[in-house]
Amino acid sequence: MRNRSFGVAALILAGAVGSGHVRAAPPSPRPGPGGAAGRSPRTGSPGLAGPSRTREADVVLRGGAVYTLNAVRSWAETVAIRKDTILYVGPDQGVAPYIGPHTRVVNLDGRMVLPAFQDSHIHPISGGISHLQCALYDLQTKEEYVGAVARYAAAHKDASWIRGDGWSLAAFAPTGIPDKTLLDAVVSDRPVYLESSDGHSAWVNTKALSIAGITKDTPDPHGGRIDRDPKTGEPVGSLQDSAMNLVNRKAPPYTPQERKEGLRFALKMLNGFGVTSFQDASVDTDALETYRALDERGALTARVVASLWWERDKGDEQIAGFLESRRKYTKGRLRATTIKIMQDGVMEVQTAAMLEPYKGKPGARGLEMVEPEALKKYVTRLDKEGFQVHFHAIGDAAIRHCLDAVEAARRANGPRDSRHHIAHL
Repeated sequence: MRNRSFGVAALILAGAVGSGHVRAAPPSPRPGPGGAAGRSPRTGSPGLAGPSRTREADVVLRGGAVYTLNAVRSWAETVAIRKDTILYVGPDQGVAPYIGPHTRVVNLDGRMVLPAFQDSHIHPISGGISHLQCALYDLQTKEEYVGAVARYAAAHKDASWIRGDGWSLAAFAPTGIPDKTLLDAVVSDRPVYLESSDGHSAWVNTKALSIAGITKDTPDPHGGRIDRDPKTGEPVGSLQDSAMNLVNRKAPPYTPQERKEGLRFALKMLNGFGVTSFQDASVDTDALETYRALDERGALTARVVASLWWERDKGDEQIAGFLESRRKYTKGRLRATTIKIMQDGVMEVQTAAMLEPYKGKPGARGLEMVEPEALKKYVTRLDKEGFQVHFHAIGDAAIRHCLDAVEAARRANGPRDSRHHIAHL
């Protein structure tokens, strides 16, 4: 699909001011001529959003084409915004009463303004990097994957590792578990590390397993699983969730330049589809520095909420670091105000945490990453500190325990505008 790119400086009603939602001011009681919601004061010019008691706008966007998506009046010239409220949308001559001594007036110079999309859960930096490596997203079968890996390895003979993303669990039905021998057949002299399209599984070759020291005697890490041959116990080349890190941490880290290139790639794609604000669902310090670097250069073309990663093998001693990250990185178009807690895995490889065992596997209920009573304690503390919690939870047991944790926080701290949320529900 071809991406369409709109002028980013004029992109957005949804992200024009601040980092929250922008809402329309209540319409005046009587519609203006032509069905408009109200008339602008003084001039009598009809506007889609009528006069507000507090008239001075923080920002006025003028001199462009404003597409409103209103069936009665689809186009306007000017928008006036105060905090999270659209005060006025209409002809340019009607905006004067909203411009005061402190109003920032943005000349659109003919560019378009239109409502934009917000994405609540994406991974732009890693996703962008993956498209610059061995990208498998547009392929369907394991044969196509192997062919792509072979071509990429041949074209990148100097690469010490072959890394990529995008294979589908469905290509390895019915188990969703790929085998190392397929990769060994095309690359045996260098480690291969390929993440699945959902980011919860890794497909590796024998060389990668060897470098990581993974054998049949290696125990499964907390919150992860090494897939094994049921007869021999040998690793088959598929790693789930935290077990992925056993190999991934051996690979050379991405450079600051690679991370910036990945983010730029992702931002261009997102902006092309009209996405101008999003939540990065898992960030570390390197990611925060990448966002800050682009923001300081005026190149961060979206508003970003960064979800700080909760290390599941640690406790609430992490919160001091989260507070410092929030202080340090919440500025410009970046907000480090959310904590990501991974509570389980995924259904496809039976790592989602379930109340009842998986069919045909007595006792197998998936993986629960944070002990439920500890989760209540952590979420209560985070809620008290003013953080939003972004849970990954798919299985019914994980979902129940996340809801229990939010309930415990409400009981302890009272109602708050925290807006904790569960992804993948």
